[in-house]
Amino acid sequence: MEFGILGPIEARRADGGPFPIGGPQVRALLAVLALDAGRVVGRERLIDDLYGSEPPGDVGHALQSQVSRLRRALRTGVGDGEFVESAGAGYRLAVDPESVDALRFARLAEQGRKALRDRDSGAAMTLLDEALGLWRGPALADVRDAPFAESQGARLDEARLAAEEDRAEAALAVGDSQAVVATLSELVAAHPLRERARALLMRALYAAGRQAEALESFEAGRRLLADELGADPSAELMDAHLAILRADEVAAVPNRRLPTPLTSFVGREDELARLVPLIAQARLVTLIGPGGTGKTRLALAAGSRVRGDVCFVELAPLVDGVQAAQAIASALGCRDLSAHAAPGPRDVESQLVAVLADRPLLLILDNCEHVVLDIARLAHRLLVACPGLRILATSREALRVTGESLFPVPQLPMAPSDSPLADQLAAPAVRLFADRAAAVRPGFLPDAGTIALVARICRRLDGLPLAIELAAARLRTLDLPEIDARLTDRFRLLARGDRTAEPRHQTLQAVVAWSWELLEPAEQRLAQRFSVFAGGATAEQARRVCDIDDIDDLLADLTDKSLLDIAAGRYRMLETIREFARTRAIESGDHEKTQRAHAEYFTDTAETTDPLLRTATQLQHLARLTTDHDDLQAALHWSTTADPALAARLIAAQAWYWWLTGHSGDGPALANRLLPELNSAARRPASATRPLGRPVRRDGVGDRRDADLHEPTALVTPTAAHRSDARPLGEERRVPFVAETAAGHDAPGVGSSVAAAARTSRPGSRVAVDPEQYALVVAVAARGRDDLAAEVERAAAGVAAQEHPMRQPHLIFLLALAGGMLPGKPAELRRLFGADDWSQAFLRLGDGMALFMSGRVDESEPEFAAALARFRRIGDRWAIAASLDKLAAVAERHGDRAAPLALIDEAIAVNTELGWAADTADLLTRRGDIYLGGAAEPDAEAARADYERAAELSRTHGAIDMYAAALRGLGDIARAEDPAAARSLYRSVLEIPAGGSIAITEAHERAREGLALLGDA
Repeated sequence: MEFGILGPIEARRADGGPFPIGGPQVRALLAVLALDAGRVVGRERLIDDLYGSEPPGDVGHALQSQVSRLRRALRTGVGDGEFVESAGAGYRLAVDPESVDALRFARLAEQGRKALRDRDSGAAMTLLDEALGLWRGPALADVRDAPFAESQGARLDEARLAAEEDRAEAALAVGDSQAVVATLSELVAAHPLRERARALLMRALYAAGRQAEALESFEAGRRLLADELGADPSAELMDAHLAILRADEVAAVPNRRLPTPLTSFVGREDELARLVPLIAQARLVTLIGPGGTGKTRLALAAGSRVRGDVCFVELAPLVDGVQAAQAIASALGCRDLSAHAAPGPRDVESQLVAVLADRPLLLILDNCEHVVLDIARLAHRLLVACPGLRILATSREALRVTGESLFPVPQLPMAPSDSPLADQLAAPAVRLFADRAAAVRPGFLPDAGTIALVARICRRLDGLPLAIELAAARLRTLDLPEIDARLTDRFRLLARGDRTAEPRHQTLQAVVAWSWELLEPAEQRLAQRFSVFAGGATAEQARRVCDIDDIDDLLADLTDKSLLDIAAGRYRMLETIREFARTRAIESGDHEKTQRAHAEYFTDTAETTDPLLRTATQLQHLARLTTDHDDLQAALHWSTTADPALAARLIAAQAWYWWLTGHSGDGPALANRLLPELNSAARRPASATRPLGRPVRRDGVGDRRDADLHEPTALVTPTAAHRSDARPLGEERRVPFVAETAAGHDAPGVGSSVAAAARTSRPGSRVAVDPEQYALVVAVAARGRDDLAAEVERAAAGVAAQEHPMRQPHLIFLLALAGGMLPGKPAELRRLFGADDWSQAFLRLGDGMALFMSGRVDESEPEFAAALARFRRIGDRWAIAASLDKLAAVAERHGDRAAPLALIDEAIAVNTELGWAADTADLLTRRGDIYLGGAAEPDAEAARADYERAAELSRTHGAIDMYAAALRGLGDIARAEDPAAARSLYRSVLEIPAGGSIAITEAHERAREGLALLGDA
């Protein structure tokens, strides 16, 4: 919250929006407390300030009443928090004094005055401009009738006038006389007896070449003082008059040695707004960042906005740091000592000290990284010896000088892809691309049709301004899609830069190579090996994969030199730098070894984490795998070709993570590519004469797990067996092994062929893998396919042939989703489930499903309850939600509405905690069906809310099957209210391709039923 005193009294929220405070008494109380923010104001003083010499009869009660009103107003405006505190014998406004404009003004004005005394006129102007910008009108404007306001208002108004005079003096010191004449003329006209203001006006007029007007102003002031006060002019006014008569007041013209940019300044307005005040406050500021981020351009823009003398020094051409002092001296226009003698570096430095000792100046030292040690030493000496000197440096690493303020220059930001179009177009990276593209292709302007591609190009270029400019320049001969496609070889694409630029800035390759050549051999080696990380790495991950001594120090060095970024404990390499480093690694012959270490490390990570995904700590382990997602994908891409056995391990270790999150990435595609390597000689068995069932997916995504009562493979998904009217749809649809086990009979059509089929790899296969790993690879590969029946059956047989319990019992569920079931006698197959709690709970859940599906609903309930109790002890949220859903289905069959709703509510809460949005949408649709069905009166509004929320979630997460179900539910509601709307919704459902999805197929059936009820059959 912020408080305004310098104008009408106001209070503003953190977003800048004002809110009402109350009447004059409440506003006056706020003003008194705000002027002493953070300090206790005694009750007696408050009474005097608010009521003066005529307080009301019960003044204590009156004061307390005003305090209560103020507290209520602040709470109403902001929400939580108590801002007016009782303390001892008074009250205190418990806020930061900086949140009160009058107190912030006082601090800034004092800092500006100090800078003026220190002859740092540019800094003084910046500070005083900020201070004066806080004023909105006369201080305490709407409470001037309060007893305290006259004296406080006069004090504040005097402080404002003094600040305006200080600001004018600073402007004169930097030679800005023309601009200050008008301001001082208004000030003198309003306050003709202020002698300092008149003296400053006289000096400004003289500096502007208007000597006669300056003398006339003095004479007018002398007469006014005599007539009004009977006094003579002050010494300050007399000194100004005498200086003009002697003609020794010379207008100061700032010396600004800055190169003029040839293009507009785009995209760094926010950084510039923060940088200019920082230069005024700190004597050494270093802009740091990797090459191509626009450090030089930002420094030039800041230099053009800083008042006073500015000198720009280009250090890139230097081959030795000892040349730095002479380069600065030459830029300043100093006499070259080498023309008369053979000076050493110390002689030139002494000359610089002499020139700069009494001179306020901003020195911009550009490209310090290759001479950083010499620049650091020289900067320290000059800053110590020259109190008016300020330095703005640009470098890819810090100077590490005491008092240095680092200003990281980040990549240009992008708006999220789901932001409004206006926000995406206004993103700095997009604006820069558009500006530079329009220069080579007049009329080019991103719009709704091209913004996605422009943003993608900028994002792929890491938001690096130089890379964006080089890419935009290619629009002269290439279209946007061509540029995007050719970015796979970005260094070749962006090899045509400005011929007049420094060689290191002409191409993207040259920019990175400049930084690369400055690295030590050990740093280059680490950068090469670190390039294997696709999504960044912690120090421990880098240590395990890169295998380099002193890696902590080297990581710090690469970060200091802007080759790495670090945030939240993870190091990250820009993709442009990563591609350069990876190329060097390949050339060195070191890359293959590092890739193997990387793939083995992340495979070990996934295998270690997998069993923890079925524990109470699953959320933190899901988060860890999500953080490492890019590297897990990169490891899988490499190993699929280079080491199929390792790839099979990695897919098997991630299969459950992919199920829980839906973030499989390229997993299914790579699993399909891998299958021939694991089973290259396999063919569909002669016995496989009928399909095992079509796996179900999100259309267009390939990750959506789909199941419901009527899907035989839907063993324990939250949607399984959820409808009270559920019924088998045909004998050809088979429930998987666990359900068959509880039913107590053999899986149909399998016989005793287990031993014959129990192989994960037939003769001729190139790689033999563990049966469980093979089964999980098949389960992942089968997503979105219905032509892997032979592989699915072989995988099921291989698992069934094991003599030991499964290490990954969830594979039964995932394989079932692919249409696979384990062959053999159920009683014998129970040996595959270990004695651990999760396996046994999962088995009980399957037993309950078998009973439920066979119509023995009452007998299924104890099994579901036992599974839930065990899963609760384990803490597996997915399994808890699945068990709750089964119990809700049982309760719904009993005709109860309250019980299933309570169970579904808890399941939704657990799913939400797990982050399983698509299945939360499924449960919401389930709940909507419960609100509409059953014996109780339908609750259409509650159902509508659930269906609409389900549609929103499923659409957002690409779950087209759940979207179809939600639309069907909305159609059911509309059928009784708006038949035309119902028809439209049902037809929208039917337009969604089933693609083998049982959920969409059911939505189609129910939509047709709805249309039939409307007479459209």
